[in-house]
Amino acid sequence: MSISRLASTIKESPTLSLNEEARRLRAQGHPVIHLGIGEPKNPAPINALLSSSSKIKTLLKLHGYPQENITFLDRKIAIIENKSGVTTGIYITENNEIDENLISIPGYYKLTSPTETNYTINFIDLNEKVVHSIYDVTIKHGRYGIDIDSKETYHLVRKSDVLDIPLIVKNTGDFNDTINLNIKYLADGWHAILAKEKISLKPKKTINVTLQITPLKEHGCITGTLTVTATSEKDLGEFDEITFQLEILAPDLIIKKIKIYNEKGEERNALGEGEIVKIKAFFKNIGNENATTTSVYFYYDFINQDYFIGKKSYVSIGKYQKYPMIK
Repeated sequence: MSISRLASTIKESPTLSLNEEARRLRAQGHPVIHLGIGEPKNPAPINALLSSSSKIKTLLKLHGYPQENITFLDRKIAIIENKSGVTTGIYITENNEIDENLISIPGYYKLTSPTETNYTINFIDLNEKVVHSIYDVTIKHGRYGIDIDSKETYHLVRKSDVLDIPLIVKNTGDFNDTINLNIKYLADGWHAILAKEKISLKPKKTINVTLQITPLKEHGCITGTLTVTATSEKDLGEFDEITFQLEILAPDLIIKKIKIYNEKGEERNALGEGEIVKIKAFFKNIGNENATTTSVYFYYDFINQDYFIGKKSYVSIGKYQKYPMIK
């Protein structure tokens, strides 16, 4: 029997791999608390929720980035055991191709276990060999958390101005933390700088940071997008981001099309020598501000004074299209 090329590319399920690892450890006599089973589509029994609600506060997450020399231990099975040898958590270190809304930094892991001291974390490869161990681990009550916000996310700015946007950065976690700010996804031609890129904050404290934006000076893209990220230095899995929509406050004049008519008012694409015609332009302001003292210049063959036909001027042009015409 043969299988398709597509089927041959399907990888082993990481969840099933964890299930098999739990089965193997249990068969060897290790006490295992297996958290990889169940039917998530079915609601948990209300009695189970009520009986466990008093214990939830003591179940905390432990994170890290294990390294052996200079190599990150990615795609290894992390197993945490308490001082009695009971396994309380299992996780496949990143990048593990499991979409659980966590970062994919090589070696990153996040284990859930009760608050306690003297834990041991073992990292096991696919050959069931322990390649690294961390001893005397303490899990404290609390978590790291970050929030970044601003009162407005849409801004108009003139090309000649510099825009200052106040950012509100908060340590929503339970521990002292250092927060790293970073600018990404900035539109071409736009420039931005942060007044601070590294902030130390105590739990629940807030600080304002100025984001300074210089718009595109040359003719071109009149809109831009900018994203600022805030990441915990103590736990890279805790981050937040905010995206701003930027737009140049200015007129933006275009000639949508040009039409040519003969003396009878009939539209023509071809004309005879010496024939008298009217040339009509469709002149529009697609910007967000009125344009004043504008002119449309008509040339033939080349944009040169020797080939100049005429011009039509306007005191102001807003959102309504104009139709300059010469004969």
